[in-house]
Amino acid sequence: MERSLYVFAHNDDELSAFVPLRDDVREGREVYVVWLTESLFLARPGERPGESERAMALLGVPRAHLHFWGEALGATGNGTLLLRLAAAVERLAGLVRELAPATIVTTAYEGGHIEHDAAHVAAVLAARHAHSGAVLREVPWYNGYRSRTVSFFRTLPGGPPPRHDRVGPAELRLLWRLVRCYPSQAVQLHAGLCRAIVRLVRHGVPSRVIPQRTYLERPHAGRLLCERQLRWLRERRLGTWLTPLIGWPQRFGFSDFQHAVVARTAALGLNRF
Repeated sequence: MERSLYVFAHNDDELSAFVPLRDDVREGREVYVVWLTESLFLARPGERPGESERAMALLGVPRAHLHFWGEALGATGNGTLLLRLAAAVERLAGLVRELAPATIVTTAYEGGHIEHDAAHVAAVLAARHAHSGAVLREVPWYNGYRSRTVSFFRTLPGGPPPRHDRVGPAELRLLWRLVRCYPSQAVQLHAGLCRAIVRLVRHGVPSRVIPQRTYLERPHAGRLLCERQLRWLRERRLGTWLTPLIGWPQRFGFSDFQHAVVARTAALGLNRF
C-alpha cells in the first residue's frame, strides 16, 4: 500500500491541503501527518494538537498516524522552528526512512510565515538526507505576493504548473467542518475565510511538484508577508507585548533563514541548493 507523508509547521496548516488529504484517504493510501511545532498562539499546551486530532478524524486519518513533535523539538514559541531546524530534519529523515512514502507534501515556500518555509525546507532536506525516492509536492497556504493584504491558495510563479483540485459544495461543507475543529484559532481563521473560499471556488486547491530552487533566494520579489505583518505596530510601544503574538518575531530576518539553511545543508554534507 502506498503511503503519503504530510509535513506542517502548525496545527491548522493542514487546512491548506484538506482536499489532497481527503483524496489520499479515499484512494486507499496510508496517510501520515507530522507537525513540527506546537505554537502556543492563543492556546494552552496540548490544545492545538487536540484540535488537529479532531480534524484528522473527520478526514479519516487514524490517531496512530499523527506525529506531534513541537514539544519534543522545543519548538513551542513563534519562530523557534528556525532554531530547531537541525533536530527537525534529523527526526523527519528517520521517519521518512521508516515509512518510505511515495509522496511527501508540505506547505509551499512562499514567505507567508517563516515557520511554513522552515517546515518546507525541513521536508526537502529530510527527503534528501534519507535518500528518499518520494515525489515532493507543495501546497500554497497564504502569501503577500502582489497583494496589499493576504492571498490564500495562490501559487507563486516559477516551477511546474500546479494541479487544481476542484472545490464544490461537498468540499466547502468539509472545509467548514474542519475550520470548526480549531476554536483556539477561530479569530484568525474566520478573518480570512471568505477570501479563501472565493479563491477556492474559482480556482480549486492548488498543489505542484516542488521545483528545483535555491532557498538562499527570496520566495518572490518585494517585501514578504511575514516581513510586513503588523510592522507599524512593532515600531510603536505596543510592539513590546505584541512581538510574542505575531507570526514572525522581530528578531528573525530572512538572513537568519538563509543562515539556518546553509548551516543544515553543510552539516548533512549535501550539495547546496
